[in-house]
Amino acid sequence: VALAAAAAIAAGGELARALVDLGVWLVFALGYAAFWFAVCLGVNSRGRSSDRNGVVLVGVWVALVVVVPALAALTVTTVFPPPSRVELTTVLREASEAADRSAAEAREKYAFDHPELASQEIDPDEFYRTVAATEAEVTRAVGPALAEFDAQAARQQRLVDTLQYLSPAMLVHQALLAASGTDARRYADFRAQVTEFHARWRAHFVDRLERRARLTAADYTSAPRFVHREPPAVARARRLVGPLLALYGAAAVIVWLAWRRLCRQPVT
Repeated sequence: VALAAAAAIAAGGELARALVDLGVWLVFALGYAAFWFAVCLGVNSRGRSSDRNGVVLVGVWVALVVVVPALAALTVTTVFPPPSRVELTTVLREASEAADRSAAEAREKYAFDHPELASQEIDPDEFYRTVAATEAEVTRAVGPALAEFDAQAARQQRLVDTLQYLSPAMLVHQALLAASGTDARRYADFRAQVTEFHARWRAHFVDRLERRARLTAADYTSAPRFVHREPPAVARARRLVGPLLALYGAAAVIVWLAWRRLCRQPVT
């Protein structure tokens, strides 16, 4: 604990949040240790030989740390398989080609309607407007496929939130991911914020491009700037309450059962 606290302080950043995350780690680490001590107490309270108890404990550990998480991961990918990335790549390529063809046809029509401009150089503004229109067309075509990826990832996460209660290792793993800020929910939230910012960024410049307005110093100054908004601390804490109660609750139940068993054994 002392080393972890020293590392959090040395890393800099917001000290209060670092200490809170360290507290979350400590509470779950102690709960994980308490669970396995409770399992050891429960197995040894049966009064069997040491070698048999050792085999049983190894089997319980393998089942809860290796087998159950592997089966849970297989269940998640089977029930909610991710969309085909090959299909997404195909949609992206087809959309790009269709947009390029549409832009080429528009340029040919413009040249046909204005033959007097055929010998002149291409207007840079017109070229950039064509590029912006092409990118917008590709974005509209790929949008549904990307939305399906996000929706399927959300379904997978909801199933993981349910299956994690089958294994203390999964409970602690998901909790530590949330505490460290590397869980799927935070990533999805960050990606949504980036997508929203990208839309505002494009609108800021594309709108001026379509109005054939030259950019000024004020336009650059007023350009949108990305500021990441952290998820509310209350929401993060609410997601950790269930796993924490389950971890300590399981340890308490096992200790209670072992205690009752020990109390019934005769004293020799």
